[in-house]
Amino acid sequence: MDRQQGKVRVFEIVLTVLLISIVGAVLFPRGMVVWESAKLGSVEYMTTSLSGAVKSVRVKWLMNKSSVIRLNKNDGSPLSVLVNVNGWPIDVWGEQEESELKKQALNCKNIWDFLLKHHSDSSGSGAENGHYQVEQEPGRCTYTYTGLDRKYFIDYRPRNGEVSLNMN
Repeated sequence: MDRQQGKVRVFEIVLTVLLISIVGAVLFPRGMVVWESAKLGSVEYMTTSLSGAVKSVRVKWLMNKSSVIRLNKNDGSPLSVLVNVNGWPIDVWGEQEESELKKQALNCKNIWDFLLKHHSDSSGSGAENGHYQVEQEPGRCTYTYTGLDRKYFIDYRPRNGEVSLNMN
């Protein structure tokens, strides 16, 4: 009788491992799809936040036509935004002397680091912890997030203030 019980237990173990493998094979790909959808949602949120921040600066520029827009960060500290002739942000600074800052050049990293964090609560989105690669080309900023099976590109064009999301 012990021998037969041993065979039954081995059969039960093999059957259990087989069922777990089948369930895992079915559910794992679905989990990856859900994970990638969550990442896409996060990138879409960051795109919307950046667009809102850029438009907010432009509205302030339309009201006073100054080449430097003054803002306060969420903690109350000053923030200066240098804008181009059309009122779109090209650089952002924290508590530094303005005389050091007027470079009149596009600075994509500062736009991401200061302006986006000022405008939205970006906690948990990847904005603060280096998940986004900043690339700068003439007249264009690209913020790249690499997901599981694709890359997401947030493009900002200060010539016209356009912020768009692309994927590949």
